[in-house]
Amino acid sequence: MHKINKYIRRQRIDLIDFAPNHSNRCACGCGIELIGKKKRWASPECADRVYALFSIIKGNSAAIRKALFTMDKGFCRHCGVYDDGWVADHIIPVAQGGGGCDISNFQTLCPMCHSEKTRIQMVAHRADISSQDASSAPRFRL
Repeated sequence: MHKINKYIRRQRIDLIDFAPNHSNRCACGCGIELIGKKKRWASPECADRVYALFSIIKGNSAAIRKALFTMDKGFCRHCGVYDDGWVADHIIPVAQGGGGCDISNFQTLCPMCHSEKTRIQMVAHRADISSQDASSAPRFRL
Protein backbone atom coordinates (compact mmCIF):
# COMPACT_ATOMS: atom_id res chain seq x y z
CA MET A 1 0.00 0.00 0.00
CA HIS A 2 1.30 3.43 -0.97
CA LYS A 3 0.93 6.34 1.40
CA ILE A 4 0.04 9.83 0.19
CA ASN A 5 2.99 12.20 0.53
CA LYS A 6 1.67 15.73 1.19
CA TYR A 7 5.02 17.25 0.11
CA ILE A 8 4.97 16.13 -3.52
CA ARG A 9 2.71 17.19 -6.37
CA ARG A 10 2.32 13.86 -8.19
CA GLN A 11 1.45 10.81 -6.08
CA ARG A 12 2.42 7.21 -6.68
CA ILE A 13 -0.74 5.54 -5.48
CA ASP A 14 -2.86 2.73 -6.86
CA LEU A 15 -6.63 2.73 -7.13
CA ILE A 16 -6.75 -0.60 -5.28
CA ASP A 17 -5.01 1.01 -2.28
CA PHE A 18 -7.00 4.22 -2.58
CA ALA A 19 -10.41 2.51 -2.66
CA PRO A 20 -9.98 -1.00 -1.29
CA ASN A 21 -12.80 -3.46 -1.70
CA HIS A 22 -14.26 -4.44 1.68
CA SER A 23 -16.31 -7.62 1.61
CA ASN A 24 -19.62 -7.08 -0.14
CA ARG A 25 -19.81 -3.28 0.15
CA CYS A 26 -19.10 -0.61 -2.47
CA ALA A 27 -15.43 0.44 -2.51
CA CYS A 28 -16.38 4.14 -2.67
CA GLY A 29 -17.39 4.05 0.96
CA CYS A 30 -21.11 4.71 0.41
CA GLY A 31 -21.94 1.50 2.29
CA ILE A 32 -24.25 0.09 -0.37
CA GLU A 33 -24.24 -3.69 -0.51
CA LEU A 34 -22.97 -5.17 -3.78
CA ILE A 35 -25.48 -7.48 -5.38
CA GLY A 36 -25.38 -9.69 -8.44
CA LYS A 37 -22.16 -9.55 -10.46
CA LYS A 38 -20.96 -6.27 -8.96
CA LYS A 39 -17.49 -6.69 -7.47
CA ARG A 40 -16.31 -3.17 -6.54
CA TRP A 41 -18.84 -0.39 -7.26
CA ALA A 42 -22.54 -0.17 -6.44
CA SER A 43 -23.19 2.12 -9.41
CA PRO A 44 -21.43 3.89 -12.27
CA GLU A 45 -21.79 7.13 -10.27
CA CYS A 46 -19.82 5.60 -7.38
CA ALA A 47 -17.04 4.56 -9.76
CA ASP A 48 -16.98 7.98 -11.48
CA ARG A 49 -16.81 9.82 -8.14
CA VAL A 50 -13.90 7.69 -6.90
CA TYR A 51 -11.99 7.87 -10.19
CA ALA A 52 -12.35 11.68 -10.23
CA LEU A 53 -11.14 12.04 -6.63
CA PHE A 54 -8.34 9.51 -7.20
CA SER A 55 -7.16 11.45 -10.28
CA ILE A 56 -7.13 14.75 -8.37
CA ILE A 57 -5.21 13.33 -5.40
CA LYS A 58 -2.81 11.55 -7.74
CA GLY A 59 -2.03 14.95 -9.30
CA ASN A 60 -3.64 14.58 -12.73
CA SER A 61 -3.65 18.16 -14.07
CA ALA A 62 -6.54 17.56 -16.49
CA ALA A 63 -8.76 16.17 -13.71
CA ILE A 64 -7.83 19.06 -11.39
CA ARG A 65 -8.57 21.67 -14.07
CA LYS A 66 -11.88 19.99 -14.99
CA ALA A 67 -13.06 19.97 -11.36
CA LEU A 68 -11.90 23.56 -10.79
CA PHE A 69 -13.62 24.81 -13.94
CA THR A 70 -16.84 23.14 -12.80
CA MET A 71 -16.55 25.06 -9.52
CA ASP A 72 -15.19 28.45 -10.60
CA LYS A 73 -15.97 28.68 -14.34
CA GLY A 74 -12.58 30.32 -14.98
CA PHE A 75 -13.13 33.23 -12.57
CA CYS A 76 -10.25 34.19 -10.29
CA ARG A 77 -11.11 33.60 -6.63
CA HIS A 78 -9.00 36.58 -5.61
CA CYS A 79 -10.00 39.40 -7.98
CA GLY A 80 -13.12 37.87 -9.57
CA VAL A 81 -11.97 38.46 -13.16
CA TYR A 82 -12.57 35.81 -15.84
CA ASP A 83 -9.39 34.76 -17.64
CA ASP A 84 -8.97 32.05 -20.30
CA GLY A 85 -5.44 31.55 -19.01
CA TRP A 86 -6.50 30.81 -15.41
CA VAL A 87 -4.15 28.86 -13.17
CA ALA A 88 -4.99 25.92 -10.90
CA ASP A 89 -3.32 27.03 -7.66
CA HIS A 90 -2.64 25.07 -4.47
CA ILE A 91 -4.10 27.10 -1.58
CA ILE A 92 -1.65 25.46 0.82
CA PRO A 93 1.55 25.15 -1.24
CA VAL A 94 2.96 21.68 -1.88
CA ALA A 95 6.17 22.68 -0.07
CA GLN A 96 4.06 23.30 3.05
CA GLY A 97 2.14 20.01 2.86
CA GLY A 98 -0.53 20.87 0.30
CA GLY A 99 0.21 18.05 -2.14
CA GLY A 100 -1.82 14.87 -2.54
CA CYS A 101 -5.01 16.72 -1.67
CA ASP A 102 -8.59 16.84 -2.84
CA ILE A 103 -10.10 19.75 -4.77
CA SER A 104 -10.66 21.78 -1.59
CA ASN A 105 -6.95 22.76 -1.61
CA PHE A 106 -7.14 24.20 -5.14
CA GLN A 107 -8.35 27.55 -6.36
CA THR A 108 -8.67 29.29 -9.70
CA LEU A 109 -6.40 32.32 -10.01
CA CYS A 110 -5.81 34.64 -12.95
CA PRO A 111 -2.14 34.76 -14.00
CA MET A 112 -1.64 38.18 -12.39
CA CYS A 113 -3.03 37.13 -8.99
CA HIS A 114 -1.08 33.86 -9.17
CA SER A 115 2.16 35.76 -9.84
CA GLU A 116 1.47 38.08 -6.91
CA LYS A 117 0.68 35.17 -4.58
CA THR A 118 3.87 33.40 -5.63
CA ARG A 119 5.92 36.58 -5.10
CA ILE A 120 4.49 37.07 -1.60
CA GLN A 121 5.17 33.43 -0.71
CA MET A 122 8.76 33.69 -1.95
CA VAL A 123 9.38 36.86 0.08
CA ALA A 124 7.94 35.16 3.19
CA HIS A 125 10.03 32.05 2.55
CA ARG A 126 13.24 34.08 2.21
CA ALA A 127 12.41 35.95 5.43
CA ASP A 128 11.88 32.65 7.25
CA ILE A 129 15.22 31.35 6.04
CA SER A 130 17.13 34.52 6.93
CA SER A 131 15.57 34.71 10.40
CA GLN A 132 16.78 31.25 11.40
CA ASP A 133 19.25 31.20 14.26
CA ALA A 134 22.74 31.45 12.76
CA SER A 135 24.19 29.36 15.60
CA SER A 136 22.17 26.35 14.48
CA ALA A 137 23.45 26.61 10.90
CA PRO A 138 25.92 23.89 9.90
CA ARG A 139 29.52 25.03 9.68
CA PHE A 140 31.79 23.86 6.93
CA ARG A 141 35.57 23.93 6.71
CA LEU A 142 37.41 24.61 3.51
